[in-house]
Parts: sequence; structure tokens; C-alpha cells
Amino acid sequence: MNRSFWNSAWGLLVTANLFWAGNIVLARGLAGHVPPIALAYWRWTGAFAVAVGFAWPRLKADMPVLLRHWKAMLLLSATGIASYNTMSYIGLTSTTACGTGRRCCCCRPPASPRTTPCPISG
Repeated sequence: MNRSFWNSAWGLLVTANLFWAGNIVLARGLAGHVPPIALAYWRWTGAFAVAVGFAWPRLKADMPVLLRHWKAMLLLSATGIASYNTMSYIGLTSTTACGTGRRCCCCRPPASPRTTPCPISG
């Protein structure tokens, strides 16, 4: 069973979550030093520069389909990528990194009193 990391669904799922969590923790550390919109811009500029190197051969092959559906691609990128991260970074200026990811009692230490019931555990 010699599968490479790139063919392992579990490895990629764990890596995706680590990158997502690292993004939020790093953004919380930068809150107050870098404006949220600038942080979102530079994050996606850097991600684009890295990803285009991996994806370019496939992008060239799929370019006719992407251009045919450019309106949907623009809508999805504006709402699902740019807006989500910008709102997360704005929220990080006034809450913890854990509070950005999920707003429930799961993030509270066990000794802290609950003021509202947790939607997951009650």
C-alpha cells in the first residue's frame, strides 16, 4: 500500500483543515496591525500565485468552459471566497480565533460558566 500523499483523501483533508485553521490563527495575530481588507487581498494574491503553478495545465485545458461561465465564476469568487475571508478578518478584530470558526460552547474552557446553551451539546 504505497500511496503518495497527493492520492490520500485523509491526508489532504487534514492538510486543508490545518491550512484553514492556520489562516484564522495567523489573521487573529495580525488583527490590529494589518487592515482586514488588505489582509484578504494579500492572502488571495499569494494563494493565487502558488496555486496557478499547480493548476495552470488544467486551467489551460478548461479555459473555454471557464470563459463560457465567467458570470457564475465571478459571483462564486466574490461571495464564497473574497467576502467570506474579508468578513472573517473583520470579525477577528473583535473576537478570538476560535470564535470565528464556530460560535458555540465547544470553544469555551470546561470551567467557564455558560450564559447561553450550546447549539451542539445543549
